[in-house]
Amino acid sequence: MLFLSPYFDAIVGISGSFIFLMGAGFLWGIDYAFSTITFEHDKLKLRGYFSMRRLDITYSDVEGFMLEESSDQLSGYHFRVCLILKSGKKIGLAKMAYSNYETLVALIESKFELLEIKRHLFAKWMPIIWFLSGVLALLVAMMKILK
Repeated sequence: MLFLSPYFDAIVGISGSFIFLMGAGFLWGIDYAFSTITFEHDKLKLRGYFSMRRLDITYSDVEGFMLEESSDQLSGYHFRVCLILKSGKKIGLAKMAYSNYETLVALIESKFELLEIKRHLFAKWMPIIWFLSGVLALLVAMMKILK
C-alpha cells in the first residue's frame, strides 16, 4: 500500500535527503578531525582526510600553541595540542587521529611558543571522585558482610 500512496515520492525524497545530509556531516567530521600535517620551511599545511578541507598557515600567522586537557575512548585523559592563530582561531589536533602524536607534539613545541595549559574542572576532581566512589563501595560491601 505504501507504493500506491500519493505521498510516496515525498517520503522517499525526504528520507533520501536526510540520509545524504547525515552522511555528508559524518564525512565532514572525519575530514575535520583527521588531517594530514606537513611542515615546510615557512608553512604548515593541513589537509583533510578526504581532502575536502585544505588550510595553509605560515609560521608567522601562528601565535603559539595551547595544551588542553581532553579525553577520548582510546587514550583516556591526555593533553591535546591546539594551535592558536593570531586571528584568534584555534585548531585542535586530536591524539587519536595521529599514530605518531608524540613526534607531532615535539615538532610543534620546537617551532611555536607554549601559551597556556588548560585544565578542566571535571578532570581536576576526577581522582577525588574515584577515591570517594571506592570508599563508598567498600562501605557498602562491609555493610552486606556484617548483616
